[in-house]
Order: sequence, then structure tokens, then C-alpha cells
Amino acid sequence: MMLTCCAQPDSKDSEVIVAKEIKPVVEEEKKQKEEPAPQPAPVEAAPAEEKKPAPTAPKPEAPAAPTPETTPSPVEQKPVEEAKPAPSSEKVVSLKKTGAKLGLDLDPSDGQNLWVQNIKDDSVCKSTDLKVGDVIMSVNDVGGDSSKMISKIQEASDLKFVARCTKEFSVSVTGTLGLDLKDPPSGKPGTYMLVTGVNDGAIKQWNAANPDKEIKACSRVLVANGEKGNPAAIKKAFSEGKAANKWELVFASIQ
Repeated sequence: MMLTCCAQPDSKDSEVIVAKEIKPVVEEEKKQKEEPAPQPAPVEAAPAEEKKPAPTAPKPEAPAAPTPETTPSPVEQKPVEEAKPAPSSEKVVSLKKTGAKLGLDLDPSDGQNLWVQNIKDDSVCKSTDLKVGDVIMSVNDVGGDSSKMISKIQEASDLKFVARCTKEFSVSVTGTLGLDLKDPPSGKPGTYMLVTGVNDGAIKQWNAANPDKEIKACSRVLVANGEKGNPAAIKKAFSEGKAANKWELVFASIQ
């Protein structure tokens, strides 16, 4: 029989081994105790929000005091001014005829008016505003008919003339005139030729360019290419002027 002997470890060596095993553990615990525990990172505090004042309820508006009703004051209406008539060359001449004659040379050739050609020295019209060259438009409220106006002058002693002035102006044109003309009364001083119509031609073009110097029916030709005062000479000047169609004329028109 074989006996096995187990050697028993020396008790001192066992202590050493145990001591070696325990020492590092103790030292580690001691080290952990000596080292300060890690402090947590400081937390940054969020800024405190500023407290906003609580909204105040709007104060109720006091009801407006009722305004007393006022009666609107009447608007003062300005009187409407009457339209003033445009300035006119018209004039009214009142006179009393002495004797059978008036002392006027009148031209009734246009059939509508009476053109004053001459005022005699002994005429009652000398002391009035009636002038040579004026056109009598009516006699005692009768107008538009030359023969009836002459009859009124012959019959009545108290007369009222409504007359208008005439405007004289010069015209220089070339070409066909386009005028209808009537021979002037023969044997009258200061005679002229009467315009009875305006057709296409130089005068119609003149009228378009010069409305303030319009030549129309009842206008008078006072001078034709230098000839004036003599009916035969004026008529001759128109006949000769047709060859060259160059015209220097003086007209008189009712204003």
C-alpha cells in the first residue's frame, strides 16, 4: 500500500500571499478616499425672464354727450349778375326832322340797310353821332328792308335811327377774287362797289386767315388798285386787274 503525503503549506507563506493580495486592494481603496470626488459641471442658469406686466383691460369710453341739433344757417345767395352785352359799335340816334328833307345822302342798294354817303352842312344830323360811313340798320324800329326804311324817313318827323359803324381795312391778294359785285349808284359822292356774295377764291382764303377783317355780303369796296370815289374808275380798275390778278383793295365792313 502506498501512502501519499500532501505537503502542508507553510503558514507564513500563506500569510504572505494573502497579504500581497489584500494590500493592493487596500491601497486602491485608500487612494480612492484620498482623491476628491469629481464635481459635476456647473449648470449655467438660464436668465430669468423679465416679467411682463399683465395687460390692462381698456377703459370703456364714456358715451359722447349728445350735441344739440342746430338748424343750418341759410346760405346767402349772391344775386346773379346779368350778363353784360358785348361791346358793340351800335348807336341810337334820335332827331326831329325840320322841313321835308333830312339832308342825308343814303345808299339803299343792298336792299337791307341805308349806308350814309354824305351829310349836308344844313342837315339836322350834323349835331348827332351819325357819321359818313355809318350804316342805318333800322328807322323807327323798322329794319331789314331799305325801301320801307326810306318811307319811314319821308313820313315821320320824329325819327330814331339804330346805326352801326364800319371798319375800313386794306387787302393785298393775288389770284381770282371770287367776289360778286354790284355797280355803285352813279352821281353820288364817296361811291363804292357793293359786295353781294363771296365765292371760292382769294377773298375766301383771306377771310379764313383774317376773321376779324371778314369781307361779306353788304361790304363795300372803297378803293380798287388805286382808284376810288369815281364809280366808272373803280369798275374799270376791276376789269383791268383781272389780267394780272394782283389786287390792292380797301374794304369797309359793318361792325
